[in-house]
Amino acid sequence: MRINFLISCFIVVIFLLPIAIRTQDIDKEDHGLLVDTKHKISAIIVTIDNQKRLIVNGKPFFTIGLYSVWPMEKMAEAKELGFNTVHTYKGEGSHEKDVALSPEEMQAYLAAADKLGLKVFMGLPRFQVLKGETKRLEDRINLLRNSPAMIVWYLFDE
Repeated sequence: MRINFLISCFIVVIFLLPIAIRTQDIDKEDHGLLVDTKHKISAIIVTIDNQKRLIVNGKPFFTIGLYSVWPMEKMAEAKELGFNTVHTYKGEGSHEKDVALSPEEMQAYLAAADKLGLKVFMGLPRFQVLKGETKRLEDRINLLRNSPAMIVWYLFDE
């Protein structure tokens, strides 16, 4: 397994989910970002407090993640090794072909992670992003975003 630590990945959420989190609304009492009530994320609340810490469901959360955890059965091993966040490239596919796992298959990945108490660093399908298939991307995000395992949306790098 390749080991890469995921540090400070939360910022991606602010750019990819403006419908879910409004960065201009700061809640002084909770020391974090308010969730837009029109598009509330019910399963997980992710904020940044005044000390710039990632807060997940009211508790500080430091992401220790592992890239490319596949097949799903490998999640248990990642958990045993001390990781709290996993990622798979299977949901991203490739730049050239629309071969990413379906949203339903990614729901199974999220469910498996949640069962183990892991969070997921979820990539979006590269082909759909590059082709500007916003409706398909929006549908995918709306289907997956309420999972209690979902913590970060990842566009892609190369």
